[in-house]
Amino acid sequence: MSRFIARRLIHAVVVLLVLSILTFGLLHLGGDPVSLMAPDYFSEEDIAELQRKMGLDQPFHVQYMSYMRSLAQGDLGMSFMQHRPALPIVLERLPATLLLAVLALLLTVVIAIPLGILGAVKRGSIWDRLSLVFAMSGKALPSFWFGVMLILVFSLWLGWLPAFGGGSWQHVLMPAITLALANMAIVTRIVRSAMIDVLGQDYVKTARAKGLSERVVIASHAFRNASLPAVTVIGLEFGGLLGGSVITETVFAYPGIGYLAIQAIRAKDFPIVLCVVFIIAIFTLATTLLVDILYAVLDPRLTYR
Repeated sequence: MSRFIARRLIHAVVVLLVLSILTFGLLHLGGDPVSLMAPDYFSEEDIAELQRKMGLDQPFHVQYMSYMRSLAQGDLGMSFMQHRPALPIVLERLPATLLLAVLALLLTVVIAIPLGILGAVKRGSIWDRLSLVFAMSGKALPSFWFGVMLILVFSLWLGWLPAFGGGSWQHVLMPAITLALANMAIVTRIVRSAMIDVLGQDYVKTARAKGLSERVVIASHAFRNASLPAVTVIGLEFGGLLGGSVITETVFAYPGIGYLAIQAIRAKDFPIVLCVVFIIAIFTLATTLLVDILYAVLDPRLTYR
């Protein structure tokens, strides 16, 4: 296990390195941030001087190597717009996004897993059809459209929930539902498919023949073995929730790192964008590693070589 973890950590470093090159390159293809920062009365000489002070007059590879040297020392750069270190700015917004992602994940687990099990156990029934309709429609609906519909119904028509902002549980409820919708659809389909496959296995038939209750058969025998695909998707989707929060947070003007990233992209605030990308990537890689380790807990037959 220790060798496996060490290899995965090395792979994570390589992934972060490649990601930094791609992100750094794409941001610089988007244009010069000085053009947005400089007042209208700045002359070409003033703009050139500002570029020199910010280090943006250097070739791409020189800027990248300078950034990586600073990154190796724990410095993720200074925000171009706020004129303070980028990392504290992102960390200030991170708890709001983590709360949103965790709540969306809880909604996925609480709703999708029972719905998938119910569809498999009562295969062919109205419950099974409802679970399939939910799984297909949930994945097909665009998150930005669904978010706008929630605002229209629960904010404008009913007046139950605030449409924008953050600070209370009312503010996080609609963004969490919007963010969780596609994941609930995926997990429902996977749990249903895995449960249908497991319920036809001989050991499940043997457990029933022994006189065990249907609840024990489903919970202790069937779902335990069918849970591995669900754990994979749920674990990987947690990182996807952080990345997917960019659209959702923008729709609801929710003060998380996703909304911060959109604002930074518009302002060409490169250090903020790079910092957000690194934070999301680190959480995604860490979650993937934890899922792999959890495999061994759920199924002791698995080994890592």
